Amino acid sequence: MAVAVLSTVGAFGIYTTTTMREAGENTKLERDVAVLNKALRQYELFGGSLSGVSDPQLVLNKLKTRLIGDNKKEMAGLKGSMLDSRLRVELQTDTQAASTDPRARYIAAKRQFAIETSGNVGIKRFVLDEALAKIDYGTEHRDTPMRLAKVDKWVWDFQDTTPTRDAPTATSTTTAVSQPLPPSLSTAALVPPAFNLPSGTYPLKDFPVGVTLTDPNVPGTSELLFSVGGGPFQRYTGTVQFDPGTVVTAYATPMDPDKFDPSGNSLRDYRTAAETPVLTLTYPETVLSYSELGGPMLPSNTPGKPVQGLLSLANGAVIPDAYQSSTVFQPRWTLDGSDPLSSTTASISPDFSGGYPGSNVPVALSAWKSADNTLTVKAAVKTLRPEIVTSSAMKTVVLTREVTPLPPPVIAFTERDCTLSLDTSKNNVPQGARIFYTLDGTDPGQNGGEPVKGILYDGPFLLVGNYQQIVTITARTYPPAEYKEWFSTSPKNVKDYKLPAAVDVYVGGDFEQGTGGANALRGIARLRADGQVDTRFNTGSGASAGSLVGVVRQTGSGVVAGGDFESVNSADRPGLVMLQYNGAVDPSFNAALTGGKSATLLP
Repeated sequence: MAVAVLSTVGAFGIYTTTTMREAGENTKLERDVAVLNKALRQYELFGGSLSGVSDPQLVLNKLKTRLIGDNKKEMAGLKGSMLDSRLRVELQTDTQAASTDPRARYIAAKRQFAIETSGNVGIKRFVLDEALAKIDYGTEHRDTPMRLAKVDKWVWDFQDTTPTRDAPTATSTTTAVSQPLPPSLSTAALVPPAFNLPSGTYPLKDFPVGVTLTDPNVPGTSELLFSVGGGPFQRYTGTVQFDPGTVVTAYATPMDPDKFDPSGNSLRDYRTAAETPVLTLTYPETVLSYSELGGPMLPSNTPGKPVQGLLSLANGAVIPDAYQSSTVFQPRWTLDGSDPLSSTTASISPDFSGGYPGSNVPVALSAWKSADNTLTVKAAVKTLRPEIVTSSAMKTVVLTREVTPLPPPVIAFTERDCTLSLDTSKNNVPQGARIFYTLDGTDPGQNGGEPVKGILYDGPFLLVGNYQQIVTITARTYPPAEYKEWFSTSPKNVKDYKLPAAVDVYVGGDFEQGTGGANALRGIARLRADGQVDTRFNTGSGASAGSLVGVVRQTGSGVVAGGDFESVNSADRPGLVMLQYNGAVDPSFNAALTGGKSATLLP
């Protein structure tokens, strides 16, 4: 009977023990909630009211009240306290509430307790407190349609005529109060459902486990309901698959509540010994060059592809594909030596499910700090479902920088022209490589990838000097300024050149080529042996308005021109100017003529 079930709570209370295992505590909490909910239903059945009560301890206190006076005499069923007066709730700590530990909570809208696994602080367990034993929780009046008849003490007040049957006490002609027929207080409780798998710890490879419920009751009298992790109950229709860490509660509910009470709860807890992923991290090479890391090389200047490492599971066979998912664990890696499990800069594997395919772990030039000759790659698996897998140990690979030697520049001469170039046939020259040279035979030198002296080569240049003078070109190749650590400066290349006889022709007059921009050739120009204008003789904006007159004379290192002008290439040189072999105004020569507009030069 339901009353007999409740008497267990009243007589023995609900106990705890500090040595109870977690699974046992969860089971006990489930059973306590089931018994208390049955007590609440019985309390309301016999006229008790829970309206406006939301505090779980006050709910228990309501069950501890008693009937008194005429109300006690006319009330059927339980008249005294329905619970042990020592019973109280013990709440979770904030830390326990932040976990997935089951907790009981009173749902005022449904007037019953429920099991949950998340949310705010709930009831950890129901305990006995001796300090509450002497408290009198008082009496109350309960209204119920199930009152005993005031005249015939043996029957219920549900008839509206005088009983005609014999009774064990004196009869009465008093008309009874009309009341509805109450449900039987002797309805039998259904038998809880049976699980095909007991609670316990199973190998991860066996999950998800298939759980089957069997109804032991007479067919047609009940149906089965189950709840996962304290969630809402749902109708059982067949085998259900459950993940590790699942707590399943099931009971049988009657098809006809007037004939049977619901069964007690049956609880099973399915756990696993969480597996720890073992990682492998491999690279095709661990000593890497600039070009292997995607640095653009000459002659194409096309950037290469970053080096790809591969992160994979070495023990994937012990983790079912169903749990090789980005919702269960998260492969992460860093390229700066920080811990991938906690670093905010860690790269995270793209989403995956049904098996971990592995992750590419690329390393590009931008990841390499200029001051370091090594780069440390760290990888690990971060668990998102610790009941299934744990976070893995760290996997570390150290990559080393390979320094590439640069080839010396090639020096070539055509007449007085000198050209410096790089041999790119061996794909060992990076985009942005630089050539520095000197014209006096001294070494440009090198200091950390930079020249000590010299001129940056930016195209063919004219060698100047007297006939048969020896010019010594010394040149080196230097790495790109932003990637000096990846290359070593080339050896020097030295080459002599004997200047030939000058065959250039200088002309002056009232003419202009171009529109007045750079190297307008205004008033003076140099012609090559084939008669073409030699654009290497660059006078900038040329002579100011006017014309060159007289004669232009060639010298060993340049030319002197005189004429009707005030300036040449914006430099004040009234009437007379010396130009260097490349057309620039010679700053060391300034006649500073005054009082005339032209100068005549004699051969």
